Amino acid sequence: MRISVKSMIVILFSFIVISCNLQNKDSFKAKEVYKSGSLIITQVSENAFIHTSFKQTNDFGNVPATDW
Repeated sequence: MRISVKSMIVILFSFIVISCNLQNKDSFKAKEVYKSGSLIITQVSENAFIHTSFKQTNDFGNVPATDW
C-alpha cells in the first residue's frame, strides 16, 4: 500500500487543525483585585500579581512604580 504525497499533506494538515482546536481557550483574564489612592494590585494569572504603588513627586505629580 503506497501513500501519496498529497494524502500525507492532507493527513498532516488535519492533525494540525485538530491540535489547534484542542488548545485551552479559557485563558486567564487580568483583573484588578485591589485599588486605593496609592496602591493597585492586579492579578495576571492564577498565582501571579502585579503591585503598582504611587509616589507623589514635585516635578511630575503622582508617579506609578510597578513592582514585579
